[in-house]
Amino acid sequence: MISEQSIGQPFVAIIGIVAIEAGLLTPTPGLCVYTVKGCVSDPQATLARIFTGSIPYWIILLLLVLIVAIFPGLATWLPAKML
Repeated sequence: MISEQSIGQPFVAIIGIVAIEAGLLTPTPGLCVYTVKGCVSDPQATLARIFTGSIPYWIILLLLVLIVAIFPGLATWLPAKML
């Protein structure tokens, strides 16, 4: 299916990985946030506060998806330089 659409496999992999990372920061799954909550002993570190603190990172991940979607060559530029 991917090869029929003329979309590179590295492009799809990058988008998939970033989407999974964003899912690990957002509620309800938010596994990274729950891990931070379990590791912090500060009573002021509530789940709501930790989720609020993760919003800038989620926005950065979303911008990364948009940039790679607009310029798909970025997904293959670095691997091409390494080979």
